[in-house]
Amino acid sequence: MRLTSISISLFLLCSFLPARNRIKEYYRLIYAAEKALCKEDYMTACDYYTAAFKKKEPFYADIRNAFTTSLLTKDSLRIRYFWTLTSQHPDLVYELKNNQAALRICSPALQRQIAGYNRTRSVTAFERLIDSVRNVDQQARHECPNNMKAACKERFYKTDSANIHFIASLLRTTGYSESIHGEQSLKSCFLIGWHARRWGFTELDAILYELVKKGRIKPSLPAQLIEYKSDIDSINKRYLDNSPDLGFESTCIVIGPHLIEMNQTDSSIAAINKNRSRYFLDNVLNDINKNTLILKNPLFNGKAGDFNLNLFNQNMAEEEFKQFLNSLTQMGAVKKCWF
Repeated sequence: MRLTSISISLFLLCSFLPARNRIKEYYRLIYAAEKALCKEDYMTACDYYTAAFKKKEPFYADIRNAFTTSLLTKDSLRIRYFWTLTSQHPDLVYELKNNQAALRICSPALQRQIAGYNRTRSVTAFERLIDSVRNVDQQARHECPNNMKAACKERFYKTDSANIHFIASLLRTTGYSESIHGEQSLKSCFLIGWHARRWGFTELDAILYELVKKGRIKPSLPAQLIEYKSDIDSINKRYLDNSPDLGFESTCIVIGPHLIEMNQTDSSIAAINKNRSRYFLDNVLNDINKNTLILKNPLFNGKAGDFNLNLFNQNMAEEEFKQFLNSLTQMGAVKKCWF
C-alpha cells in the first residue's frame, strides 16, 4: 500500500513538472518576442510568438500582440498565420473591428475578412454571474459617488464584502479559462477584488495564484491586485516617505506622456525579480523598453496590461507633473526622466 502511494505521488509529480516547464518556456519565449518587438525586429518577434504558442494555449493578450506585430512585418505568410489564430476567438476579432490603428495597416482583403466576420462565442453561466456582481458593484458607486462619506463607506464595505466572497467561491468551484469564459470576466473579477482590497480582503490572492501556476491566466492582473495600496499614494509612501515595498513594482512610473525611471539598488532589483519569477513575470529591467513602446507606438497604446505591470500610471497637469518630478528628484529617487 505504501509503495502504491509513493508511486502515485511520483507519477503526479512527474506529470506536474513537464506542465510547469512548458508554462515557464511559454513565458520565456513571449518575453523574447516582446524584447524583439521593442527593438522593432518584427520578424524575430513573430518567430518567438510562433514558438511560444506551440507550448500552451496562448493568452488573448499575446495573440493580440502577435497579430499586431505580424502586420508590422508586412509579411503575408506571418499575417495569415496570426490572423487564422485570431479568427478562432470571436472576442478578439470584435475587438479588432474597433481598432482603427490596426485596421489602417491591414490589407484591403484582410479588412474585408474582418468586417465580414460574424462568428460568436456563447456566453457562459459564469460570465452572467460575474456580470451581475459587477453591476451591483457599479450601482453602489453610481448611487453613492462620494467615497469619503461615512454612509457611502458603509455601503461600499457591505457590497464589496459580499461580492468578494461570492467571486472567490465561484472561482473555486468553476475555475476559469479565457477561451471559454472570456477575458472580460477576469477583468471584472479584478475590479471587484480591487475595490475589496480597500477593506483588506485578500482571499482572491491564493485563488488567482493557483490559476497563474496552472497557466490559466496571465500574471499581470493578480500581481497588480496584490501590489495595490489602500487609501495611500504608493509612490509618495515608497519614495517620499522612504518606505520601500519590494513586491512586483516597476523601476519606472508613467505620468501622462512622461516616463520616469526610478533609482533602485541592485539588491532591491534582485528581490523584486525573485517575487516576479514566482508569477512568471518578466525581469523588471525590461519595463522601460516596454513602456516606451506602449507610449510611443499608437498600435500598442493602452496595452500596458498586455505587456507588463501597470502599477503607477496617472495623468497630471504639466505644472503639477513638474512639481512632482522635482520632489522626487530632490529625494534622489529619480534615475532618469526618459521623456
